[in-house]
Amino acid sequence: YEEMKEHVGRDFNPRSSTQMAEILGVESTAKNVIGDMDSPVAKALLDYRAWDRAKSTYYQGFLDRLTAASRIHCSLLLTGTISGRLSCIDPNLQALPKPKNKKQSDVYKVRDLVVAPIGHKLFSFDYSQIELRLLAHYTGDPFLIETFQAGEDLHSATADLIGRHREIAKRINYCIVYGGGANELSNQLSIPYDEAAEILEDYHGQIPGIRKLYRACENFANKYGHIKMWTGRRRHYRKGDDTYKAMSNLIQGGVAEIMRHAITDIHKAIRYTKTYMTLQVHDELLFEVPEEEVDEKARLIKNTMESVGDFKVPIVADGDIGDNWGNMEPIDFSA
Repeated sequence: YEEMKEHVGRDFNPRSSTQMAEILGVESTAKNVIGDMDSPVAKALLDYRAWDRAKSTYYQGFLDRLTAASRIHCSLLLTGTISGRLSCIDPNLQALPKPKNKKQSDVYKVRDLVVAPIGHKLFSFDYSQIELRLLAHYTGDPFLIETFQAGEDLHSATADLIGRHREIAKRINYCIVYGGGANELSNQLSIPYDEAAEILEDYHGQIPGIRKLYRACENFANKYGHIKMWTGRRRHYRKGDDTYKAMSNLIQGGVAEIMRHAITDIHKAIRYTKTYMTLQVHDELLFEVPEEEVDEKARLIKNTMESVGDFKVPIVADGDIGDNWGNMEPIDFSA
């Protein structure tokens, strides 16, 4: 606010859209309107709104929900998503902002608010490229199977295979697994549709098992009105549903089943210990662990997560450790 006030030269209410529109000389202060403006006031306003939202939603919002024991209790829903993944409400702790990758930092530091009790550490365990591993299992494609069995990085291997940069290969891999096509890839890479379509055609030519699975899943869903996960759970389709996403539904649903099995197996393994499973966020599990149990529980959790199911490729779980959720370091399992 002080930065904006210095440029404006008078007091005003930064929460008033009418006042801010007048100051900026625009009809609307929506992000898509002022986001590209070459104005220090517009840029400061966007920052102000982001911080104000973080303050009310997280900082003050968390303080208002704290119990006497300095805990926040959310509700995890078993049937809140189509895929079968758990969803979270009151508050939604699955939606805490995080950096896009480990090289970036979270400017709002919201995850730093989740701290380990005295004498404890936090564990964060998540599955490594689990959707793509399940894609390899279902397709049986030799390239995917051999890459994962050799412990190689799939995105780098894909980049070498199709002659593209690793980041492009990564976008393609995840675009495919989430049911996207040339339109989606065109938007993600900011390239013409025809170029995106050509890239995908080359990709499928090199990894033919994916397109075969895609068509088989869509045909099965249209014929029988469902697809079946590896556990036997069915994802049903009503008339008019998007069966072209059946392969993506199969994989996302299969990942959800892996996570549910992992949660159940870990709960049994740590039930009578002082280690607690506190939260599940998509493919990640959060634990608080007594410092004296760190080594033992790290291996127990990793082994349990990697033992779920019987798949054609290894299922890999990576672990991080720290005093708070925002600052964690990888756990070294090589020793």
